[in-house]
Amino acid sequence: MKVLIDASSLIALAKTGSLDLIRDAFSRVFITKEIEKEVTSGTSADATVLKEKIKGWIEVVESPLSKEYYTKLKGLDEGECSILGHAKENKDVLLVLDEVEARAVAEAEGFAYTGTLGLVVYACEKHIISKARAIEIIKKLSRSEFRMTTELYDWALTKIEDIKK
Repeated sequence: MKVLIDASSLIALAKTGSLDLIRDAFSRVFITKEIEKEVTSGTSADATVLKEKIKGWIEVVESPLSKEYYTKLKGLDEGECSILGHAKENKDVLLVLDEVEARAVAEAEGFAYTGTLGLVVYACEKHIISKARAIEIIKKLSRSEFRMTTELYDWALTKIEDIKK
């Protein structure tokens, strides 16, 4: 399965020092050129880290033609349109999206998707990271600029706590 990740998830995981959990869970992760531009512009520490990862295990794919189909929808940025377009043109794709509008489109189109917290839970379920590390990441995300509802926060912590060793 090809995993395409949106900028918000990459940035959130970079800010918590948790980017490697994606590589450990999926070996290779893909982004589009639009997302590459979004996450590597600027001189922040996150942009620097992401530039290094893109040279390593994050692969940049060409932007799909069908991304234009999604640009007419309100609330979607170029990066979200590009990975939704990629999913429309390719089978067996898992999208990693956090924005509500993009998730709604993925749902309506029947695309497989998860979010940043879903990735953390998955990594813990597969014993890629420990429960303690997963909880630490979730708590760091809650104290950062990352937006999540109380319900989502509680869901993630409950899922992690319920994982059997």
